[in-house]
Amino acid sequence: IAGDGPERASLERQSAALGLSGAAAFCGHVPPSGLAGYYNACDIFLNPTLRVEGHPLVALEALACGKPVVTAAIGGTTSTIVDGESGFFFQPGDIGAMTEKCLSLIGDRNLLAAMSASARALALSEFSVEKMVGEYLRISEAVLAGRGAGRAA
Repeated sequence: IAGDGPERASLERQSAALGLSGAAAFCGHVPPSGLAGYYNACDIFLNPTLRVEGHPLVALEALACGKPVVTAAIGGTTSTIVDGESGFFFQPGDIGAMTEKCLSLIGDRNLLAAMSASARALALSEFSVEKMVGEYLRISEAVLAGRGAGRAA
């Protein structure tokens, strides 16, 4: 588990109580230069967030590394994957559904491989730096011109 936050101590206690101390590693803060190594070391990227956030870059980074994203369907996360193709959504807090989605990928190597390829393809086609910068510029220009953020005419 990479990252720090207010739940880390609680998660470490739960891990120890469940006898998972040797199986779960809490890596703490990972500098940006080290993130790709963590993404590439995993098979699935799990984002069980309970908070509404904007467009989560962690999900896009995982997609770029070819990792299926299993994430809570809340806020901007809903714009990051194609459910059932490049990952899975579950309702925030639904641990059973989250577990089911992860186990379906772990138990089916063909599905995992297909979703991994789809994740990478989605990152390249929809979330390239060029495309995202272009969209930010388009939206900014539309707002400045008084047209709102909708598609420019």
